[in-house]
Amino acid sequence: MKQPENVNIKFTDLISQIENGDIKIPQFQREFVWSKQKSADLLDSILKGYPIGSFTLWQTTERLRTIRNIGGDDLPQTREGHPIEYVLDGQQRMTSLYASFKGLKIKKNNKVEDFENIYIDLMEEENGPLVITDVEGRNEEEVIKLKDLLYGGRKLMRIYPEALDSKLEEYKNRFITYTFSGISMKNVPIDVATEVFSRLNVGGQPLSTFEIMVAKTYDEDQSFDLSVKYDEFISKAEEVGYGTITASTLLQLVAIIIKKECTRKHILSLKRDEFIGKWEEAVDAMERAIDYFKSYYTSFEAASV
Repeated sequence: MKQPENVNIKFTDLISQIENGDIKIPQFQREFVWSKQKSADLLDSILKGYPIGSFTLWQTTERLRTIRNIGGDDLPQTREGHPIEYVLDGQQRMTSLYASFKGLKIKKNNKVEDFENIYIDLMEEENGPLVITDVEGRNEEEVIKLKDLLYGGRKLMRIYPEALDSKLEEYKNRFITYTFSGISMKNVPIDVATEVFSRLNVGGQPLSTFEIMVAKTYDEDQSFDLSVKYDEFISKAEEVGYGTITASTLLQLVAIIIKKECTRKHILSLKRDEFIGKWEEAVDAMERAIDYFKSYYTSFEAASV
């Protein structure tokens, strides 16, 4: 395995890569959970020039199932043939940054948090909280929305006293010149990438083989989503009393058909197209097995009466 590379990512490059679809969050990442206040604290650290930790990115041409909409923003697919940077560590921070800089609305737990309502306190001293979320009772000349500071332009700035011009310019420059540190892993196989993800996220649940294969086998052109396909199978199985068949059992069956072996290693080594090509065969085999056991045990019970 090639050694990971240390990389520096400028603010403008980070936002641009997300907007262009070059940076993606893989499906096996957990949901975004940070509050607006926690995001404001992160931004406060950036404004003061503090380090905020590094991002770990996996660069590959392999297409996985991804969470396309960061903070409700409809992001494009990565350009064909162009490498993707999948976020293995730092997705909470990255989503916070993007949602805050773009002023997005994010739905969490049936509630919507408006990340546009994050402000810079222009009256606060440097050692105080410069990035805030509560501006009740404040004059509009004392605070500015982060989004407006970055993208507002001269017309918007006219509402602020001339004495604040240098501070507004300085604060804007601090954000747009901030450099994020990163670690880039290039062209390693998915099982290595997900193992790195699991080790970096030791406080969470390790990824299951099924979660990895959901990401690995996703194919938009073929309309194949393993998570959806398994749900379709299990819905039919539940109707006949066999809803306890696990996803792992089906993965093992596909691996046996292709590799004649069904260990985790063999499952993870399956290529996307060969897996998709054998999925229906595996489902058909499992459904035939269900039909056999249903008829066998029905006949057996009838004979026993």
